[in-house]
Amino acid sequence: MKNRFSQLLKLTQKAKQQSMGMQRKLLMYWVSMLLVIFAAFLVILSVTGVFFDSEKEMQQMLCTQQKNMVTDLTAQINRLTAQGIALSEHASNVLSERLFTEPVSSLNNDAQRINEMESILYGYLKTALQSSPCNGVWLLLDATINTSAQNAQNSRAGLYIRFANLNDKNAVDQDMTLYRGLPDIARQDQVELHNRWQLEFDLSHIPSADRLMQQPAVRLADCCVWTGRIRLPNTWEDVTQLI
Repeated sequence: MKNRFSQLLKLTQKAKQQSMGMQRKLLMYWVSMLLVIFAAFLVILSVTGVFFDSEKEMQQMLCTQQKNMVTDLTAQINRLTAQGIALSEHASNVLSERLFTEPVSSLNNDAQRINEMESILYGYLKTALQSSPCNGVWLLLDATINTSAQNAQNSRAGLYIRFANLNDKNAVDQDMTLYRGLPDIARQDQVELHNRWQLEFDLSHIPSADRLMQQPAVRLADCCVWTGRIRLPNTWEDVTQLI
């Protein structure tokens, strides 16, 4: 091998004295030799498993990261579910104390009483929103202000408050907006109405809402469900909701 390189060096020195064509040929020869050596080096690395070890390490790292993300997301969903159930139970108790033996449907066509109920429940929703890792909290009443209105069978009173800026959910003292509910509540708490505000909910936009409302609930934990990713009506925003 040593003699081989010696000969190549001699040829190189002689080529300098030759025509440009010979020099180019020798240059191409050296480039070809370097490419062959580099290819052999890659083959050796591949045979020894260097590339496969790096790929395996990358796969293990990605799998670990995925498991951690799933664990964190599961914990957050469980925490939100527990908070949602607690809020629903508390709101139900408040309504029972105010309505006594009357069903919630007794609020139909009674804007004043619906306003009273929503005003009372608003404070609990605001506290829940400020203490939860979510962007919005909502509560639906099985009653409507006007049973003779168009689409009244799907229209339900309730409250839906949200943070105004979805990108800063961890910030302190965020501005909130009222997405659903009576505007008097927004004025009382100096909260702006959402630019797509509506007075009541439309059940046709809430998956399984009508079925769950008619289903007798022995334990809320057995009845509540998470929706898939859905689009808020008349907005560009997608949400996942606990019903």
